[in-house]
Amino acid sequence: IAQGMGHALLHMQRQRSQTKNAEGKGYGRETSVRSASMPGRLQALNAFHSSGQREIASDASTLARIFRLGGYHYSVNTQWLEEIVEERVSGRSSVDLEDFLTIWSSYGERLNKLQEEIFSQIAGDRTVLCPVEVFEGLCKLGLEPMPGALEETLAECIGNQFNTMSARTVDVDDFAQIYFDLYSRAGLTKREVARLFNIFKNYDKEEDFSIRSPSIEQALQWHDLLVGPRMGLVPEQVLQALVKEILVQAAEGRDSLDPADWENALALRSRRGHVDGCINRTQFLLVARMLHSHICQALHAAMRRLGLRHTKALSIENASLLLDEIGSVSPNSHEIVQECMEDGGVISKRTLSFADFYAVLFAFCESDGLTRDERTCISELFDRFLGLRDVCQDT
Repeated sequence: IAQGMGHALLHMQRQRSQTKNAEGKGYGRETSVRSASMPGRLQALNAFHSSGQREIASDASTLARIFRLGGYHYSVNTQWLEEIVEERVSGRSSVDLEDFLTIWSSYGERLNKLQEEIFSQIAGDRTVLCPVEVFEGLCKLGLEPMPGALEETLAECIGNQFNTMSARTVDVDDFAQIYFDLYSRAGLTKREVARLFNIFKNYDKEEDFSIRSPSIEQALQWHDLLVGPRMGLVPEQVLQALVKEILVQAAEGRDSLDPADWENALALRSRRGHVDGCINRTQFLLVARMLHSHICQALHAAMRRLGLRHTKALSIENASLLLDEIGSVSPNSHEIVQECMEDGGVISKRTLSFADFYAVLFAFCESDGLTRDERTCISELFDRFLGLRDVCQDT
């Protein structure tokens, strides 16, 4: 038992050590993840000048690559780019800065028009959407936020009055802002982006803001309860297929946020052999977002086995049962859930939404399913083991 407890603490200390080492590599600490808006003229200028040329090729793949540098990280519509080149710059094979800015603004106008059309389709005669309708609209735009991300962005967009019934609505301008804010971080919560950035640092051995294929899978094996060959919610085969797909997308210059694009490719990737390559930070966020989708799907299946629905509130007792169902059995599960609610930033309440439980689950994994008292006890025992080892070495 003592050996197992020592192993648990070693795991936690190793994680802290890795983060500390990453901070010492010149990255500095992550402060906060800022909100984002639609990429504008300044981003376009910086993206164009990053090519180091007075003119760039006007083919869709080249333009998409430059657009990604300017802030359109995901799901660049190459068909739109082809049409804009034909319509606005007479189909020229290369474009200068002025032409590029024309293409950039035309692309933004098309995206704004699409957002307004989807907003109008859902709102009908109304001028506002409720949160559920905002989620529907984002999905129609090919952006499905992870649990908790939309609630976080809505609260920031609407302000502190979001929790009042009279303020739970979003107009068309808010809808566009919410889309770009979530788009900029692949539909993830700010807390999750900060966590993933720290993980990325640990595996960026060359300090070139990229990680290679052997390390990507390791960086995504967050916890045995989430990903693993035996008790993980997501099997290793699925994780391997996700890694292959992001490597293929990175090589082909297409980073898609649409879950449908990933689902269509995963069956093929699972049968494909080894894929080599590297990905940057935005691509790491993208593959992590798709891994979250599979974790959610597995949680939904576990809830159905218990007769629960992810659209309904969970009691603390049912949250404990759900943790038991996915493989974590503990006599202190009720106490652990309460502590994880605090650690996961969930306001103390009697029932949990699915987004609340999702935050609790990751706090649960961070604590390795142990209460604070248990972790303190393990730490003290481990210190004793270290002391005994030092004594044995000295003698």
